[in-house]
Amino acid sequence: MDRHVGHDWLERGEAECRAAVAADGGNVKARYRLAQTLAALGPARLGEAVAAAEAARAALTKSAPAAQRNGVEDL
Repeated sequence: MDRHVGHDWLERGEAECRAAVAADGGNVKARYRLAQTLAALGPARLGEAVAAAEAARAALTKSAPAAQRNGVEDL
């Protein structure tokens, strides 16, 4: 199966998340979704997924809602 056929929607999601992060570097949700998307793209993207998860954790503030803190900490 062609990689692009099965992952096209994930690659679009990656582009959207990256655009959201570029527009607002403090957008924790976009960083979180980017980490999830990269992980879903497979083992070749796992290093990027880990880096995105670490960036999401670093962007968290103490005033973030508990659900957001818990979700990001679970990455």
